[in-house]
Amino acid sequence: MLLHNGLARHALSQLLISICGLQLFFAGIIVICLDEMLQHGYGLGSGISLFIATNICESIIWKAFSPYTVAGPRGVEFEGAMIACFHLLLTRGDKVGSLLFCQM
Repeated sequence: MLLHNGLARHALSQLLISICGLQLFFAGIIVICLDEMLQHGYGLGSGISLFIATNICESIIWKAFSPYTVAGPRGVEFEGAMIACFHLLLTRGDKVGSLLFCQM
């Protein structure tokens, strides 16, 4: 049973590594295609602005959905705004106070 469990973990880790690799590959293909479209005049600006916009979008998504925790003045809090808001709604008894705190 122990050998089977170890093999299952190894197979799962290999699957996750493969999925991450495929995701990076297809994201690279999409960025290359968007850059080609911008170079041929199908958009506003240049290819460099595409990479700047991609970086800004990544930063916004990360700040909204980051699962990491940080030590704040009220204790340990989630870094991502959406996850922190849902965490407050689930853990606090005062739901209205939680929503008001999420708006701050």
